[in-house]
Amino acid sequence: MAEITFAPGLKRDRTAIPEGSTMARLILVEEIHVEVRLPSALSDPEVAAVRRVVLTRAFLTRVKKAVRDLIAHDLAARIVHVRVSV
Repeated sequence: MAEITFAPGLKRDRTAIPEGSTMARLILVEEIHVEVRLPSALSDPEVAAVRRVVLTRAFLTRVKKAVRDLIAHDLAARIVHVRVSV
């Protein structure tokens, strides 16, 4: 799991919330799932080949970069934490 943090100048200070407080540091605004669908007529080796590509570090890096670029473009002036995981 990789975490992308868009919080310019923000330090990760876990002591910022008093002990015993029920206030969350972050709230989940939206969760987006990406589905990779293939035609059912593909052979098992073809499906396996697609899975191998999708699960590579290079592919995940490209997905994270795409998410990072979108967030930076649309939410550049805001503090946003994004976690991309497989």
